[in-house]
Amino acid sequence: PSLLLYWLQNEPMYWSHTPRYRELFQQHLKEKYRSAASLNSVWQSEYRDIGEADFPTKENKAAWYDWNVFHYGYVADFFRWQREQVKKHHPEALTTVKLVADYMYLDAFVDHVGIDYEAFAEIHDVAGSDTFVNYHTWNPVKWNIRSGNILFDFWKSVAPDKPISNTEFHQLQDVFPFEYELDRGDFGRYIQTTYWQQYFHGLRLCTFWQWTDSSHYHGVTR
Repeated sequence: PSLLLYWLQNEPMYWSHTPRYRELFQQHLKEKYRSAASLNSVWQSEYRDIGEADFPTKENKAAWYDWNVFHYGYVADFFRWQREQVKKHHPEALTTVKLVADYMYLDAFVDHVGIDYEAFAEIHDVAGSDTFVNYHTWNPVKWNIRSGNILFDFWKSVAPDKPISNTEFHQLQDVFPFEYELDRGDFGRYIQTTYWQQYFHGLRLCTFWQWTDSSHYHGVTR
């Protein structure tokens, strides 16, 4: 009775350039194009056989699209299988996976993560995330709320009936929390406001998270 849900993986991502993964990608291309001539007409390539096709780069937009359709779909299929194994033994159980919100849109990650955020909202009972809200005294935009807002608003669009969880809610900046520069009254209101802010964007399950107590850097204890 105390079991809320199965949290199957933490911040997953997958990227592979192994020979086996190349073979799987080529099989995907064979099923789609049937012939090298058909593939070449789309990719503007000169392969004699689809079995020669290699991992593409972003410069070839058509090839890059085919790669991402395959790669995102392959990763999503693994998580569908994983969820099915849980349901076999515990049919009424709820499942989730914690996804990093920033991986959805930051250029440093988006091409390599292999996570289809829409598919994951469809696969699992609870759309799980790791997001943050930060206050920066040095930044003209002092309250950085994009992490949760972008992902939660997206999920409420594609999976409006799925509850959203944030099982790693960073209300305070890790290591050097600028929020400590707020006075005590504002600090309490800030913490309360961050919860409400994400709630209004769809949050229904939350775990507060901070990696380290760094208040000694600022000479204060909260």
